[in-house]
Amino acid sequence: RTTTGEWGSERERLEEELSMAKALLMLNGVQLSMDLNEDGDIGPPEVVNLKGNRRLIQALLVLKQKVSLLNQQYLLLRGDMLYLSHEMNVCRHWVGQSFCMAMQSQCQDVSSLQTRFERLSKVLN
Repeated sequence: RTTTGEWGSERERLEEELSMAKALLMLNGVQLSMDLNEDGDIGPPEVVNLKGNRRLIQALLVLKQKVSLLNQQYLLLRGDMLYLSHEMNVCRHWVGQSFCMAMQSQCQDVSSLQTRFERLSKVLN
């Protein structure tokens, strides 16, 4: 349910991150060529051959895995927050209903007591 503007800003953010990663790789002697499709279609995965410092490439792959894990944790936390928000709304509704019922019960009790008081005052007079 994302809007075109959200997709555009997400694309810009991803392109910026990709650009920074490319700059870091180039600084460390790794050449990277990119071919970004404009329509956003995600085709089948392609094999990417990387040449360069083995430790750097492994560190980048570990970093990618950690970012993926953080994204999954973010989605889980977001789901938990949405669930809690829903439960808070349900609780708020229940408290409101309970308050209304308690007020209605009190009004009935006061009315009943007032009627009894009026009858008693008539008997005593």
